[in-house]
Amino acid sequence: MKSRQFIILNYITANEGVQLQKLLNKFSISKRTLYYDISNINKSIINEGIIKNVEGSFFYFGINENHSCIQNDFVDNVTLRKNYVLYHIILGDLPTISELCTIMDLSKNTITMLIEKCKIDFLLLNLKVTYKKKYIIEGDEHKIRDLFLTVIENLNPHIDDIDEDIINLDEQMNLRLTDFSRKFLSELKKLIVKRIKMGLTINELSYQKEVCAFKHYHACKMILPSSASENEVAYLCAYISSLPTLNTEGTIDRIDDFIDELVLKFEQKTAIKMQYKKEFKVNIKRHIQSSYYRIKFCFPAHNPILYDVKMKYEYLFLILQKIIKNSTILPEFKKIRDEEIGFITTYFGGYLMGEVRATQNSRAIIVCPNGYMMSKTLELQIYRFVPGINIIGTTSLSKLDDVIQEYDYIISTLPLLAKKEVIVVNPILTKGDIDLLLSIFTDIGIPNPKIDIEKLIKTVEKYSTVHDYKKLETELLKTIHQINENERYQPMLNELLTENRINSIDSVCDWKQAIAVAAKPLIDDGSITNVYVESMIENVIQHGPYIVLADYFALPHAGAKDGVNQLSMSLLQVKNEVDLAGVPVHTFLVLAAIDNSTHITALAALSELLYEEKNLKLFQQGSVSEIRALIEKGN
Repeated sequence: MKSRQFIILNYITANEGVQLQKLLNKFSISKRTLYYDISNINKSIINEGIIKNVEGSFFYFGINENHSCIQNDFVDNVTLRKNYVLYHIILGDLPTISELCTIMDLSKNTITMLIEKCKIDFLLLNLKVTYKKKYIIEGDEHKIRDLFLTVIENLNPHIDDIDEDIINLDEQMNLRLTDFSRKFLSELKKLIVKRIKMGLTINELSYQKEVCAFKHYHACKMILPSSASENEVAYLCAYISSLPTLNTEGTIDRIDDFIDELVLKFEQKTAIKMQYKKEFKVNIKRHIQSSYYRIKFCFPAHNPILYDVKMKYEYLFLILQKIIKNSTILPEFKKIRDEEIGFITTYFGGYLMGEVRATQNSRAIIVCPNGYMMSKTLELQIYRFVPGINIIGTTSLSKLDDVIQEYDYIISTLPLLAKKEVIVVNPILTKGDIDLLLSIFTDIGIPNPKIDIEKLIKTVEKYSTVHDYKKLETELLKTIHQINENERYQPMLNELLTENRINSIDSVCDWKQAIAVAAKPLIDDGSITNVYVESMIENVIQHGPYIVLADYFALPHAGAKDGVNQLSMSLLQVKNEVDLAGVPVHTFLVLAAIDNSTHITALAALSELLYEEKNLKLFQQGSVSEIRALIEKGN
């Protein structure tokens, strides 16, 4: 339950028969917002009671009039408490300690300590905190606003109102901002207006002249007070450019070139041939554009799922990090933060996980308040993990009422008030999310974690002979828990590049022979067939030296269907350099992949090794034992 809703509940409980207009005046909200809040309150207290509108007055009917037992978001979430207090201190409208006790359902001592901790945060940023009937924060204005932007992103579910000026600006300029973008922009405008009134404004802005040319610059001028300086207008205008949007009009050419480079290098470094690249590039462009402006104009980035991304896509993250930070097209991305890379990784991960679609029966629509990029990632994951589901489309929260197609469920990353049943999941699906979706959309149901595998195997033994107890146990667990192909074990580089798969020779006739000799250990052990060797050679003939990853280092590979029996690697060092379609090469590492994921861990480790000049030289000139030692060290 949001803080305002908690106060409304307590107010109605303490004052029986509160008239509608009195509630609207007291909380300075619209009738629509009040009814939305009442609906959410009733959902939260469904086991306690209900608030009803009786002839224009609101009453609480229930078995318990003491609501301290009702779950309040602030009780268990320490970070949320702190952000809530920071938010109101920066705005200069912090409620009294008594009011905070009611809002947050915490003791006076806890509230007092919380305020003191917030003051320490300001001091650590060299910001001065004074109190004269209200808190005033002074110091580096950029630091104050960066802190505020970080706070509101952490508080996003607890921010309700969108400024009418922001809605009008968005529609008039065809910005197509996401729901969250509108909320954050409304909050920033509120802060800017308050700071201007106090005479605390942005004084210097390096990009002021550049931002003046943006199409929405003059519209920003119209929604700020007439006393706002050009710097203030430019600051707001720049912030709008950094927000997630569904519009990519006016993107600089370098962003298109960067995306082409990103996809090309990703394919090269992962040996993955991406399908539907045109659609992928259009969709990711929206995110890259806002990332570019956040970095260029030094706005903070907030990624609430960064930890999950690093855990789930650790090696994909590392590969993309190297590609992005070494871009020659957008050198600004050398300063890119992990939060931004995390979003891009999520998109690539969602794409790779979503290439295979199951049959669809039930109908659902995805509503993701943070825009298309996250919605599409969620859609791809759902298609991959949940058979029998028909996603009819994705939409923003503001456009949900405009959807004309029939659907049975809404899948969202946040709780919503809607006419249809809402299924709330994480942006990156957890095992619990998948189990929930399976139980709703299929006959599989939620796997029972208490199943006794030993008893199950004993039952199997009654009617058959078990030749490999351990293997049967593993396979049964996979079946019960619906482990997906993408979740299977990813071998390390040293597990694939064993000593018998590393060879060194003085010279070869040409690059074709080099690929054939490099692949021979895999032919000999049955990992690949000659068809795969021919396919690798044909790829170079058709596409040129795209397989060269670094100086003198090539990664020959082809499609998984072209004669691959199992995931494998082999390496050949040729001491006299080989001309590969105009590029000199000493080292040929053959990759035989079986899918788009199981080889990622090994290639990420390889990318780490190729990043250092001394390692590249060792691959060119070192002995087989030295190369093997390097590979062992890299894992």
